[in-house]
Amino acid sequence: MKIIDIAICVDNIDPKGIGRIRCIRYNDYVGEKEKALNYVKWDDLDPFIASPFLPNNINIIPEIGQSVKIINYNTEKETVNQEYIAGPFTTMYDYNSQNFSKQIENTTYGVAVKRTAAIRKSTGDYIEKNSEYVFAKEKDFGIYGKYGSDILFTEDGIELRGGKLLSKIGASVNNRKKLVSTPIYSNKNAKLHLKKFSKTGNLTENREEFESVENPDLNYVIEYEIDTLNTTSLISFFVYKITNSFNDNYKINSFDDNTVLVNNDEVQTIKLINETLNTTGATFTVPFNVTSDKTDDAKKIASIIRDVLYQIHQKTLNSLNSLYTNEDVHPFYFRASDKFKSFSGTTEELEFKNNILNNIELRDVGPSNGLIWSIASPNQKPTIRENVEQVFKIDENSGEQTFGSLMSDKIFLLSTNTNEIEKKINFDELDKYELTQKNYIQDIEPNTYSVVRGEELIEVLKIMRDLIVSHRHNLMGPLVQKDPNFAKLQERIDNLENSILNRSIRIN
Repeated sequence: MKIIDIAICVDNIDPKGIGRIRCIRYNDYVGEKEKALNYVKWDDLDPFIASPFLPNNINIIPEIGQSVKIINYNTEKETVNQEYIAGPFTTMYDYNSQNFSKQIENTTYGVAVKRTAAIRKSTGDYIEKNSEYVFAKEKDFGIYGKYGSDILFTEDGIELRGGKLLSKIGASVNNRKKLVSTPIYSNKNAKLHLKKFSKTGNLTENREEFESVENPDLNYVIEYEIDTLNTTSLISFFVYKITNSFNDNYKINSFDDNTVLVNNDEVQTIKLINETLNTTGATFTVPFNVTSDKTDDAKKIASIIRDVLYQIHQKTLNSLNSLYTNEDVHPFYFRASDKFKSFSGTTEELEFKNNILNNIELRDVGPSNGLIWSIASPNQKPTIRENVEQVFKIDENSGEQTFGSLMSDKIFLLSTNTNEIEKKINFDELDKYELTQKNYIQDIEPNTYSVVRGEELIEVLKIMRDLIVSHRHNLMGPLVQKDPNFAKLQERIDNLENSILNRSIRIN
């Protein structure tokens, strides 16, 4: 007589409701037992009855056709005093789908049974990465439901999970094949988590100063040129207003002496400033008579160019011509025009040109070209900024801290004893065993209210207060729509429904 044997469950509907089953031992001679005893199914003489070995509250009642392990009190008798433990099972995540032949795979009865593939490597890593979170870690403890539900017991914590695995029906064809032998974790699940930590954690402000260098658009580009290198010359200045930094072409960090000034076919990026409002005329000109002393002439021309640039730098374009704007031109870039830079001639003429270019500096920026950041400082100075970051820290001098969270797509907080409200849930119509999806969508959600985000509501009330305080006219009259608080309130009201109401957390 075996102390423990394998049997097949043939009936699991216990009339007494105490978890008993009727089962037939593997390789048992059923006919001999049936002839030897006069019995009725489920009565005291039924030789095929087995009671749960485990306490009823944690016992798994097997499906019909599944295997069980039979244990006898008295090894001399096979017809009474026998108990069962569901199993053996070859997975910890899908108990319903296993049949007898699959269950005995890891026993001597399962010699001819096809072996299931491993789900973990010898290192402990899961072969399918999405299986990693399905089971309790070795240091923790878990109680597993038949499919997709479990309870995890961690240190000072407990987590109840529903729908932890991909749905067999909703899974893709590829994943459905994997689910036959591999558990796949689903991010779409519901959790109730309770946890205690030994010390209190808080978010604290971590402030750090750092240098920040801006990269704005240029405001203006100023180009200069001389119409000839050997006769009476006209020094011309062409001032371009940057109207659109198309593709960041005119950012101060990317613009240089070789950047081409162009207007896009669809977007105007520059505007030449001149009296005639055309696209070619100079903004300002200065005549100069060239002498035989080219070296001295070069210095004088360079000095004139420096003086004009300095005047624009200090006193704006309006100082050159009262018709021009008085706005700040900074930041601006000065340089020689392409026409001037491309002048060619004799060696003496080229030396003359280079002497001019090499003597043009503005506030130590140059020679010939450069960026002028502002009136106060030709060079851009870094701005000292403060970065404020919320950092998680443990207070070592604190006591314990506990948390509780409920996570799911929709959360319902229901009370069977509610205040008198228009919407009412008929609790008598809800499924008494387990709420169904139809119960949630049809009977509960339409009869509940969205939860309010308190911080958002307070913010709206503060804006309303600020608007009233800032309104200088009779409050019975129309609000001043230019008041920034009015615009802010309008924006808030337009988004009020989404910002204040949380439709996923509902109460009755």
